[in-house]
Parts: sequence; C-alpha cells; structure tokens
Amino acid sequence: GNGGTKGDSCSADGYTTSIYTLSISSATSQNSRPWYLEECPSTIATTYSSASINQPAIVTVDAPSGCTESH
Repeated sequence: GNGGTKGDSCSADGYTTSIYTLSISSATSQNSRPWYLEECPSTIATTYSSASINQPAIVTVDAPSGCTESH
C-alpha cells in the first residue's frame, strides 16, 4: 500500500487477508522504509523501490512495452 503517511495498514483493504495473496513490501536503496510504506503483518518479502525522485531509479517490466526506469 501507499497510505503510510495516513497511518493506513495493508490489512484495511481486505486483499491481504486472502489466502491467495502474497504481500511484498518495499525498501529504499539505503535499506530504510519509504515514506509511503504501510504496516503489513502478512509481508513475506521485501524488494527495493525508489522513495523519491532523488533516489536511483528501479528498472522494472512495464507490460507490454518492456523495461522502464520511470514511475
């Protein structure tokens, strides 16, 4: 989720309570919490994500176009 500044929890939306959902969290390139991160008791893994425009871009897949560095 991206409601961390509002004290939101990923459990509030109902998706993470499903047995078919795998919750993935994010961390900045400095191994800290991004400003938008929501607390999530069902998190099973964490991956890097940019927290602001001044941080290194994360290359990811943007279907159907291929790889992208933009958000």
